[in-house]
Amino acid sequence: MTKMNDQMLGVLLDAAEQQHACLRADNAHVLRLLRQRVSNDSLLEPVPFLFIRKSCWAMLKPDEQHRYLLRAYRDNSNLIFAQVSAATVYHLAVSYNLLDAIHVAVPRNNHSRTRRSGIFVNHHLVDPPICIENIAVTAPLQTVFDCIRSLEFRDAVAIADTAMHDGLFTKEVLNEYVKAKKGWTGARRARTVAKFADGRAESGGESIARAVMYELGFIVPDLQVEFHDPLNDNVSRVDFLWTLSDGSKIAGELDGMEKYTNPSMTDEHDIVEILSEERRRESRLTIHGLKIARFSFHEVLDTRYFARLLESFGVPKCNRRRA
Repeated sequence: MTKMNDQMLGVLLDAAEQQHACLRADNAHVLRLLRQRVSNDSLLEPVPFLFIRKSCWAMLKPDEQHRYLLRAYRDNSNLIFAQVSAATVYHLAVSYNLLDAIHVAVPRNNHSRTRRSGIFVNHHLVDPPICIENIAVTAPLQTVFDCIRSLEFRDAVAIADTAMHDGLFTKEVLNEYVKAKKGWTGARRARTVAKFADGRAESGGESIARAVMYELGFIVPDLQVEFHDPLNDNVSRVDFLWTLSDGSKIAGELDGMEKYTNPSMTDEHDIVEILSEERRRESRLTIHGLKIARFSFHEVLDTRYFARLLESFGVPKCNRRRA
C-alpha cells in the first residue's frame, strides 16, 4: 500500500511541477499522505494545503515560488490575485520581503472588516480582471495603483518603473489613473510615486537605488545616458548621470552579480572576459571626463554609507522633503 501511495503522490507531484505549480491537496486522504511525507522531510508545505518537493522549491527564486503558489489555485474561478501577487504574475520587480502573503481581490460590496484571513489578504476589485498565464489577476493599472499607494516608496518605485519599462502603460496613463483616484487611501503617496516613476530604469535594483538617492535628498539623476566610444562605433550607457552646473558629469553604476553570472546576459563569456571588457568600457567613458561612482545593491541599502559615497563623488543635494 505504501508503494502504491508513493506512486500516486509521485504522479500528482510530477503533474504539478510540469505546470510550474504546487500540488493542492484535494481530499483528506491525499492531504494526510502528503503531510506524512512532509514529516519525513521529503516534501514542503510552504502554505497550508499546498505541497512541493524540497528539491524543486530550492531551485526557485522567491518570486518564482510565489507564482508556483498562485498556479495551484488556477482551477478556483473565485480567486483573482491582486497587489504584489498580481505584480509577480506580470513579472514586475517585487521585493522578495513582500511575498509573505497571497493577495486577492474581492468585490467592493464585500464589507468584511477582516482584510487578512490566514495566508490571504483581501483588496477591493475595481477594474475588470484579466487572465495572464491562465491566472486571474487585477488589471495592470489597478495592480500598480494598489502597490504604489500602500508600499514603501522604494518598493513602489521599482514596481511602477518596471511596469512602464515593460510597456504595460505609459507614465501619462499612470498619472491620469492615479489622479482619478483622489480621496482613496494612499492616493497622495501614489501620486508621488507616479510622478517619480521612470520606465527607462532597467532593473528593480536601479529603481530602488534611484529612490534611495531621492530619499537621501540628492538630485535625481538622468537614466541610461549613451556615450560613444571615439575609437570605434560602440555605444555605452551609464545607469545614472548627474550633470553639474559647471558642465562636469558624474556617472553612477550599480554593480549586480547577475550580469556576471546570468548566461542570458554574459553571452557565454567567462567572468574574466566580462570583467576585462567592463574595465575597457569604463576607461573609454573616462575619455568623456566622467567621474564614475560604482556601488553594489548592498551598499545602496546601507544608506549612511551610500550617502557618504555619493557626497564624496560630488553628487549634489537639493532642498526637498523626504518622500
